[in-house]
Amino acid sequence: MKKFLQAILIGLLATSFTGCSTMSPSSLVEEELKEVKTKKPEEISQQLQQEYTDNEAINTFYKNVMDFEYKIVEEKVDGDKAAVTVEITTYPFGEKLEDAIVEAFDLALSGVEDEEVIATKMFEKLNDVSVKTYSKKLDISCVKKDGKWNVENLEENEELTDALLGGMVTVSENLE
Repeated sequence: MKKFLQAILIGLLATSFTGCSTMSPSSLVEEELKEVKTKKPEEISQQLQQEYTDNEAINTFYKNVMDFEYKIVEEKVDGDKAAVTVEITTYPFGEKLEDAIVEAFDLALSGVEDEEVIATKMFEKLNDVSVKTYSKKLDISCVKKDGKWNVENLEENEELTDALLGGMVTVSENLE
């Protein structure tokens, strides 16, 4: 489950992550988060090499994930390193994850073998959200190289993965 959630994040975050020489770490992080919000579900599916690129439930989930809000809370610069504290607010997907997994198991145990049908039902459960009640503060690390700030290892930032996915990483770890 964790690898699947990280694959979604990598699809969301597949951007350049390099700023210009005049950009502060906070400005760079803000630009990258803005870029994530503009991704189309089809782009994410293609980057994940997902089979079901025209699946409405999965595409709705991607749209919901990209509908997060963020606020730059603080920037701490120490030489060529910086930490930008960001607060992410989104839908509580984690609260729906257990129901989605139960639904998938129920379908599989009842004899449904079509993976797309099972995936669709899972994502329909995850999409059963209407209010952004999940909020998390986290630090995004930046490093200065050749006079330019770069976001450091963003695809590996498990806290960001969890925040953008509304607590799904935390819930999936508790289910294991």
